[in-house]
Amino acid sequence: MRLTVILCALLTAGLTLSSCGSQKGSSKLDGGRNGSVKTTAKPATPRIKSSEQLEAQKQLAEQKIKEAQERAQAEEAATKAKISEQKQKAEQKAQAAIEEAKKKASEEEARLAAAAIAREEKVTVIENYGYSRSGSYFVIIGSFKKHEGAVAASKTAMENGLQAFILENSEGLYRIAVYNTASEADARSRIAKIKLQHKEYIDAWLLVSK
Repeated sequence: MRLTVILCALLTAGLTLSSCGSQKGSSKLDGGRNGSVKTTAKPATPRIKSSEQLEAQKQLAEQKIKEAQERAQAEEAATKAKISEQKQKAEQKAQAAIEEAKKKASEEEARLAAAAIAREEKVTVIENYGYSRSGSYFVIIGSFKKHEGAVAASKTAMENGLQAFILENSEGLYRIAVYNTASEADARSRIAKIKLQHKEYIDAWLLVSK
């Protein structure tokens, strides 16, 4: 009987171990199938750059700054050169315009000088207002029958910046002269200038004293 009890105890223990083993195996299989096993990722360790790498980065940055400065300087120089060129062209254009204007003025002056009417008369200076006679060529801006009119016209001419004096011809007419010279060319040139500068004296003419 005692032997029977022992056998029963052994059988019972065997069944228990077999059941536990099956459960553990099943658990392992389930874990493999379901992928329920979790792993925790380790934090990345920051890479520390070497002194050589830092120096290389510094040199690269400095090189980029230098290149940027050189580009800026080149652009500035190009802009200044362009402005200088434009200024030079504008000055040349202005100078050319001035020369052209002078040329036209000279041509107009020459035309007026050549076109000035010239008359020969015997005249006497009766009012010189301090002006000394220096030749036989007189620039005349007006004529009057009355002395009073000639005096008034002389004063107006002087107010306009001209040196006037009064001549009287053999017919008793009063001539208002504003220039006197010994050169016909000089007298004609002065007539042209007066006509260009004083439109009120556009009819100025040349009197040649006999």
